[in-house]
Order: sequence, then structure tokens, then C-alpha cells
Amino acid sequence: MTKEQKKKFSSNLYSVYEELEVKLKNLNPSEKQKVMFDEGIKWVKENKIKTFELVIYHTKRFFTPGISSFWHPFEKWMIVLIISSPIYLLSYIAIIQLLTLNFRENFWILALIFSMYFFSIFFYYSGRFRVITLEPYYIIYASNIIGNFFNKLKKLIRDN
Repeated sequence: MTKEQKKKFSSNLYSVYEELEVKLKNLNPSEKQKVMFDEGIKWVKENKIKTFELVIYHTKRFFTPGISSFWHPFEKWMIVLIISSPIYLLSYIAIIQLLTLNFRENFWILALIFSMYFFSIFFYYSGRFRVITLEPYYIIYASNIIGNFFNKLKKLIRDN
């Protein structure tokens, strides 16, 4: 992304807003929402490749740890990435393991992840903020892996 694109994006300086200003002037909030929604659908239909690129970008952002390097300084981004990466990695391992062992009992986490994914991709602007509601669950699942590791270590020490 170029500096010009970043400035335009972070300031919402898009010509569509200027073009719609006249249409939106005397509308109530419900009518404004409909006009904006219709314009969004029109843009999606006219920009299929860009839409696909946005879906890919937001999918990557949804499943990867850390804050956005677009909005935050490099140092802050790096610290959060270092802290959150092990949690994400361990939680994904635990989720896969538990789904493999007992899919029916653990299906709820898969349903939660994909329902939030669907919501964030199709109904929610996630340029600056991501769905943080999953992170407490990720911590719980990551702690499962850590707990199992310490239990095995304890057993190993006790057996020797």
C-alpha cells in the first residue's frame, strides 16, 4: 500500500463520499443506511477482483496474531506479535487435537470461529480493529497444551 493510499484509507477520503453527500443530505438514518448499503453492493459487483483481495487480506488478518502494522508503530506491533503468536499457535494445535479426539464435544469452538469469521468478513469493517472476542478462548485452548506439557513433565520427573 502506498503512502497516498494509506492516507486516503485512514482519513476516509474517497470520492464516493463526496458523490453521495448530495443524495444523503435530507435523508433519515435508515434511508442513509440503505443508500450506503446499496453503494457498497454496487462497488462489490463492479470490483470483483478487489473484493476477492479484501476477503483474502481480512481472512489472513482474522487468523493471524497481533495488531495491525498499518495502524500501529513497528515496535508495538512486534511486541504484540511476539506475545500473541505462541497463544495462537498453541490454541490452533489444541483445537485441532480436541476436534480430532472428540469432534462432537468440541464442535462449538469451530462454529464460534467460523461464525465470527463470517460476520467479520461480510458485515463488519475490520480495518483497524479485529474480532478480539475469540482471544480469551484461544488462551483457554493454549493453556490446555501447556497444562498437558507440564503434566507429562511432572509424570516424567515422578517416574525417574
